[in-house]
Amino acid sequence: MSFRFTVALKTLCGFALLAISIVIVGVGGLRSIDELNKQIQSVADNNIPDLASRFNQSLSISQANEALLVFLHAKEDQVMKAQTTLFENKFQQFSGFLNTTQPNLESAEIQGLIEQAKSSSNAYYKHAKLIISGHKNTLSLIHISEPTRLRR
Repeated sequence: MSFRFTVALKTLCGFALLAISIVIVGVGGLRSIDELNKQIQSVADNNIPDLASRFNQSLSISQANEALLVFLHAKEDQVMKAQTTLFENKFQQFSGFLNTTQPNLESAEIQGLIEQAKSSSNAYYKHAKLIISGHKNTLSLIHISEPTRLRR
């Protein structure tokens, strides 16, 4: 029994092997893409809420700082009261975000960083309150001394 391969049969077998190879590579590629997609989804599901929380923290403290700066620039009582209230609200919002921060990895280093952030924010708040009261005192002293300057 002798197998005689004709040119047409050899070409057909070659194309069949090529098609099988393409299918095997394609299936492997699809599986790899699916696995990669699952890993990306897992990372996104775990990290996007943390990133959103950190963004909201940053936004809140920036808005509180902006309200403090506007307060320091203001001289009218209504504007100063509104900015003080805005500062208090935004800082409380920031503190709320900071207190609800739950790191995914329970490590001593991360807990230490969170505690350091809390103590830094408390120090910032105390200094801001001192600045607010100092600015109010300065403005009241300026208002008291203005009539005496007019008499000279």
